[in-house]
Amino acid sequence: MAEPVELSLRVNGHPAELRVDPRTTLADLLRDRLGLTGTHLGCEQGVCGSCTVLIDGRTARSCTTLAAQAGGSTVWTVEGLSPPAGLSRLQEALSAEHGLQCGFCTPGFVTAATELLVASRGGDLDEAAVRDRLSGNICRCTGYQGIVDAVLAVLAEDVATLPGADAVATGPDVGELVEPPELTPAPVDPSGPADRRGRASAVAAEVLAHLAVFVAAALAGVAAWRRWRR
Repeated sequence: MAEPVELSLRVNGHPAELRVDPRTTLADLLRDRLGLTGTHLGCEQGVCGSCTVLIDGRTARSCTTLAAQAGGSTVWTVEGLSPPAGLSRLQEALSAEHGLQCGFCTPGFVTAATELLVASRGGDLDEAAVRDRLSGNICRCTGYQGIVDAVLAVLAEDVATLPGADAVATGPDVGELVEPPELTPAPVDPSGPADRRGRASAVAAEVLAHLAVFVAAALAGVAAWRRWRR
């Protein structure tokens, strides 16, 4: 069994000193050790975005980030992006624009949208740009229109007053999307049965799609990514 590691970080502005198993994910640390259950676990593969948090001012998937990797960092969860009482302006807009139904994905969208709004500083973001920047988060309920409308409603306001605004990193590369590489079917034996060749190509493409997600997640400055299927 692996020896526990000493971990020191700041979470929502408060210092945290813990001993953790080196295999513990940041999501499990936040939820199970610190009681911050606003960080939701969905796919646990870094795809759905429900577990999105801010690490040193940039959005990150806490389900695929080891807690030890966040050592020495500043982490903000959705709890820290909310005022002490009531709702933030972004949360109010999500409610007013019907940008949530079951609410499971909402913490991830609040975190990603906070980064987007603060990093853009009210810049030239239209509906297409907002959809593009939030495409790394998945919602099964709303159809996204209400979420996009909520972000656009807040965009024209003073985003610097949003809770957690000081925690968001700014710069020309924040929020950029890195597209996964083109998927190329693996070579197969042309003498094999046709149905087997088709299955082999499909499996190879699926594996490459998964790899594209994790490669993109490891690149500096990546705030969101897409998983493409052919």
